[in-house]
Amino acid sequence: MIHYLTHPQIDKQKWDDAIRRSHNKLPLALSKYLDLLSPGWDALISEDYTKVMPLTWRKKFGLRYLCQPIICQQLGVFSTTDPGVFCVDDFIEAIPVGFRLIEINFNSKNYVSGKIRVDNRTEKTSQFLPLETGYEVVRSRYSGSHVRNMEKFSPMAGGLIHTTLSCSDFNYYKQAAFKTMGVRLSSWQKEHYLRFLRSLDQTEDLRIFCVQNENQQITGSICIIGLDLDTFTLQTFCTDEGRKSGVIFYMLDSIIKDLSAKKGTLDFMGSSIPGIRERNLGFGSQETTYTSIKINRLGWFLRILKK
Repeated sequence: MIHYLTHPQIDKQKWDDAIRRSHNKLPLALSKYLDLLSPGWDALISEDYTKVMPLTWRKKFGLRYLCQPIICQQLGVFSTTDPGVFCVDDFIEAIPVGFRLIEINFNSKNYVSGKIRVDNRTEKTSQFLPLETGYEVVRSRYSGSHVRNMEKFSPMAGGLIHTTLSCSDFNYYKQAAFKTMGVRLSSWQKEHYLRFLRSLDQTEDLRIFCVQNENQQITGSICIIGLDLDTFTLQTFCTDEGRKSGVIFYMLDSIIKDLSAKKGTLDFMGSSIPGIRERNLGFGSQETTYTSIKINRLGWFLRILKK
């Protein structure tokens, strides 16, 4: 039987134990990250926390709706009993009717059958890179074009500064992520995102690696988020100057070399976008698919209001 628990009813210790023991564990599903990404999140839980699903919700016009937290690519159902792909129809049906709109992503081990009614279903791709073989083996699987891009950057290395930063100053993020990359985020999402990074920095769950030009302008940066469960989650930002110089390839190679000693998995957090997908695959990464669903329980008037 699946039980709906409000946030105060969730046993965080049992929750985190279930995530850590699950066959499809993801770092951002741990309670400490969910508390930052979706304060007040609720949950669906099977008997004795063998299967768990976070319900990340927000409220607008007095109505609660489920949505995917910012930077959190996948969530869904996590199971301590199913080692392979398993159906999650029963969890979708157990979502309380009080959530009038549902727009969420499941994880790659979750299967949504054609028997359950959803208004929209989309299959998306993501890439990950196992590092347990060590750096030399991983490096040998790079594509030829990636190696050439890394070599293209090398002659410029003398004029660039390679450094590690803390989160005390986020001006470079506002430039690289929000302006240069044209990321479409609302003011609330931007502030929430930066607040999330600051919180991770305080708990030492974040590393920032960047390259600056001789004028101390950021040309590329990498955020390593979720240093838990032996899975390292990346976000990359690169300016036009950085793309031309091949700096992002140099940076990713440096990160892969550094993290290979930890024998974990590098999660690129996407993407279905052709250019980014090919870049990730060029480092020898593997690909998985996950399902995104939308269910609209709003009346006709509220459907118009949502538009």
